[in-house]
Amino acid sequence: MNNMLVNINKKMVMKITCFMFCLMFIAGGLAFANDAGLKDKKQILVLNSYDADYSWVQNIQSGIRAVLGVNKDISFYTDYFDAKRNLSPEYIRRAYDFFKYKYSSKKFDAVIVTDDVAYNFMLMYAKELFPNTPVVFCGVNDFDETALAGHDLFTGVVEAIDIRKTLEVALKLHPLTKHIVVINDKTPIGVTNKRLMQEITPDFVKQVDFIYLEDMSMSQVLDKVASLPDNSLIVMMTFNQDKLNNTYTYDESIDLIVQRAKVPIYSVWDVYLGKGMVGGMLTSGYSQGSEAAGMIKRILAGEQPANIPIQKESPNHYMFDYNQMAKFHIPLSKLPAGSVVINEPISFYPENKMLVWGIGVFISILMMIIFLLYYNITQRKKVEDELKIYATTDNMTGAVNRRTGRQLLEKQLIFARKGNNKLTICFVDIDDLKRVNDTYGHQEGDQLIKSVGKLLKDSLRETDIICRFGGDEFLVIFPACDINQAKAIWARISQHIDNYNSLGLYPFSIRMSKGFAEYDPRQPLSPDALIKMADNEMYREKRECKGESKSIDNSI
Repeated sequence: MNNMLVNINKKMVMKITCFMFCLMFIAGGLAFANDAGLKDKKQILVLNSYDADYSWVQNIQSGIRAVLGVNKDISFYTDYFDAKRNLSPEYIRRAYDFFKYKYSSKKFDAVIVTDDVAYNFMLMYAKELFPNTPVVFCGVNDFDETALAGHDLFTGVVEAIDIRKTLEVALKLHPLTKHIVVINDKTPIGVTNKRLMQEITPDFVKQVDFIYLEDMSMSQVLDKVASLPDNSLIVMMTFNQDKLNNTYTYDESIDLIVQRAKVPIYSVWDVYLGKGMVGGMLTSGYSQGSEAAGMIKRILAGEQPANIPIQKESPNHYMFDYNQMAKFHIPLSKLPAGSVVINEPISFYPENKMLVWGIGVFISILMMIIFLLYYNITQRKKVEDELKIYATTDNMTGAVNRRTGRQLLEKQLIFARKGNNKLTICFVDIDDLKRVNDTYGHQEGDQLIKSVGKLLKDSLRETDIICRFGGDEFLVIFPACDINQAKAIWARISQHIDNYNSLGLYPFSIRMSKGFAEYDPRQPLSPDALIKMADNEMYREKRECKGESKSIDNSI
């Protein structure tokens, strides 16, 4: 009896132990799945040179979020150097120690750095703090491309301010100006500002004289501003730190200066717009952030930073404040074409409310009639479009058919000739299709053609055109693309084909012969001549490949 109880207890213990192991296995699997989900989420560090209180920083962040913030698969980490208040080299060294400790166990998919301090910090320490991590910069003023030697993972947007165009438009709007007063501090960015300003001032000194308010306390600057004669203009650069080491945000400095200034204020940054500045050719923090985020998007999609060119020209715009224009009697007609004007009043509706409502009711009735007609037309057009698709599309691959492809080539050649652009075509022939049909059947041969069509479409640019030219032949059109660029695109296609073959989905490998032909508007060719040239190149490659195969067989 005792032995029986012992055996029963042993069986119970074994069952409980197995049950516990099962629970642990399930829990571990859930935890692993959860961790895998987290790992799939991209981790982006945004490293800012300045404090979050600065409107410039806020604008850059808004631009980044506008492009990447809608993506739920991205997590953002944000840090700030607060360099406007901390300028010593010792601070940067301590920042390195801090970040090394803070992010020692963190792996980021990419880092965005804003403005010069964070950019220079990453030039020194990126390889150590964030090894093998792409870095995209923006808001960098003092840019020297040679500093990027050995930093293949760096790309970004240069903050190329346009002082010249700001001065030109200011003097055009105020032709009686004799004095341009430059408000600027002695911080590193202020030193860069002055150097850029002094590079162009020789072109203006015959018309105006330049006065710099820089190595002063804020109260001294305000006293000077208040006493400026009417034939003066203020160019507001950066004044974030005065002689007494008091610090000011962009908003604080412009607010104080506007209260004392009786003359127009211009600048090169949009952070001052709407706060008392007339305008100028302005660099936008929002644009800097959105352009950098666009590059991050390309990197996360698999593109290498080295293949993304550095954008050296800022997306600058003429921007003006209507309220300040009215204050200084500047008519809208004098602004450069395409200028953006904020605070422009819209007074038509309050004065014409009844007319607007009457027109609105009439338009509503008219829209109902148009809708009924539109519905009838769209139904007919839907049928016509379906017929058109059948007439222009290859049913097997979804590419355009031969006739349509040739028509599109003719149109693209016209565009290339008018725009003085090169164009390249590639004639593609599937190798061994007959052998696949004979060995595995025509169903597998058809699948081979479909797979080639899909691989080509998935690898090409949106602007490229793919046409099924014959049974096993395709024609690819690369608009606005020379032959070297087209071959670079084909390298990507070849990689995709190799990856596809490595999956072993079929008992045969996909192989293609190709031939390129470039259209040069200086030496124009007809569509037929261009196609024939590409076709000849394709057969030349096919013969060479067959020759190599034979030589290999003979050596064996």
